[in-house]
Amino acid sequence: DVLCVEQLRRCGSPKAILTTYASSYTLPKSYRAGAVDCAELIPNKALPILCADGFGDANQDDPFLRIKTRSCREDFAMPPPALFWTARFAFSTGQVVQEVPYDPHLEYVFFGEEISMSARLWTAGWDFFHPTCEIAYHLASRAHRYWFREVQTRSDQIAREKKGKF
Repeated sequence: DVLCVEQLRRCGSPKAILTTYASSYTLPKSYRAGAVDCAELIPNKALPILCADGFGDANQDDPFLRIKTRSCREDFAMPPPALFWTARFAFSTGQVVQEVPYDPHLEYVFFGEEISMSARLWTAGWDFFHPTCEIAYHLASRAHRYWFREVQTRSDQIAREKKGKF
């Protein structure tokens, strides 16, 4: 937390959010919940910068803008501005969730969540920044946990997700 607070202070904005796609970690296929930690960290080779990728196919799933990263070729002394907010890593003051809480009508949206939150946060005056160093890791594999679509089975849940996409 000390590193996150220091990075946030260096952003120079009273409404700053540190956000990035965190590096990955993996677990062995034999891992069981509650077992001894045996994560293998896979650090990024360079600072990842969030960029627009392209739009989803409305005929297959949804038309939302997808986010990807590019590796930066240089280090930064100060947190550089970011274009988007991402759920993989976001750190700020508690004020952010008071001002811009998750939309309760979009609880089952996966693709589209980050674009929706980016727009809502930015229009509420929040500024996005990338951290200048590795701060967090994210378990990208879904092999050890349920994916939201595997637990979203009621017709009202599926209808809300579909309505939120279009």
